[in-house]
Amino acid sequence: MKNIILVLLILFVWACDEPQKKQKTKQENDWVLINPNPDKIEGWFFHRNKGEDNGWSIKNGVMTYDASKNKSGLDSSILTNDQYYNFEISFDWKTAAYANSGFLWGVRDIEGLDQTYLTGREIQIVDPQVYESMPEEQKHNAGALFDMLAPNQKVSLPMNEWNSYLIRINYDENLGILVFNNSEVLRFPLKGEEWNQLVQESKFKTWSEFGKYEKGHISLQAHGPMDDQYEGITSFRNIKIRNLD
Repeated sequence: MKNIILVLLILFVWACDEPQKKQKTKQENDWVLINPNPDKIEGWFFHRNKGEDNGWSIKNGVMTYDASKNKSGLDSSILTNDQYYNFEISFDWKTAAYANSGFLWGVRDIEGLDQTYLTGREIQIVDPQVYESMPEEQKHNAGALFDMLAPNQKVSLPMNEWNSYLIRINYDENLGILVFNNSEVLRFPLKGEEWNQLVQESKFKTWSEFGKYEKGHISLQAHGPMDDQYEGITSFRNIKIRNLD
């Protein structure tokens, strides 16, 4: 009788544990590489400059933008082929000296709007030395919700070293989170009164299309250097995303 009870207990524990294991495995497998080809840019399209002189290249899975090679004068930012609503994304980035870029979401490719930041909200990517000695400019430093919220701590590594971003955007929870080099540095609303107040206190308050779209493309910004003596080079790798819907 004791043996039968023991067997039943083991089966009960296994039955309770198995769904949890399956859920964990499912969550782990939900992550997909946006650009699975290590030597060709795929899964993205170019915003305005679609030519070979747009400044982008990829090698061994590292995607790089060199502003000095974009001779067109057109925006060379890249956008995901797919649009996203609730999602998590993780990636590594690094900058050369005085380089500037950004991660944007909720971007729409609208004729007549020549920059992705006219619709998309941005988390800043920049060589941290640019704003290191400017305490009043931390809303523009790496890890900031650009021109709206400064990161709650400085965790950026110096130029030419890899940093990591894990970003969670969930409109159903009205919550955005940035984990920067394993430290949570931002937690912010995505809509409502608090979001509207942030917009009103920023340079975006008169931009009619800014932050208007909850579902949209993800973009990596092609931006010139913060000092014209430099080339303006930013690199990305391991760009993984998963839908939260």
